[in-house]
Order: sequence, then structure tokens, then C-alpha cells
Amino acid sequence: MVWRNSEKIAFGVRSPWVVAWYCPGGNTPAPGTSGSGAAYEKNVARTCIVDGMNVCYNKLALQAHNDKRLNHENTPPMSTDFDAAKAI
Repeated sequence: MVWRNSEKIAFGVRSPWVVAWYCPGGNTPAPGTSGSGAAYEKNVARTCIVDGMNVCYNKLALQAHNDKRLNHENTPPMSTDFDAAKAI
């Protein structure tokens, strides 16, 4: 997730996960946190969750994978398995 107002980012690995921390904070709509629903609306350009799937991430990740596949001979592009993506 890339926040509109974020200016800095930090990455780390906490096995088995890769973590990204976007700054400044205050972008979460969860009650009792540093953010609010209004902050969320202000910082998110559009909703990426459609039918239980993050369509923004899937689109970007698919493109990145297919760009790498171009380096291989006779390797057709992949497509998104929407049912699997929703299950994740």
C-alpha cells in the first residue's frame, strides 16, 4: 500500500514476511489508533480491495513478474488467478 502523503519508507524482513513502514503515520482508519476514517480517505487515492482481493497489488505484481518473464525464451505471460487471490 502506498499512501499519498507518505514521504519516507523503511523495509525489513521479519521471517517469513517482508515489511514496509510508510511515514508519516496516521493513515489507518482503525479506531483508537493515530489515524481516523477521514485521514484514511484523505490519504488513499482509491480503494484497492474489490471482492476481497487487493486489485492494485495484484496488477502491479503481475506486471513485475511478466516483465521478468520477457527475459526468458518461449515463456508466455502469466495471468491472475482471481479465485486464489481472493482466498489469500
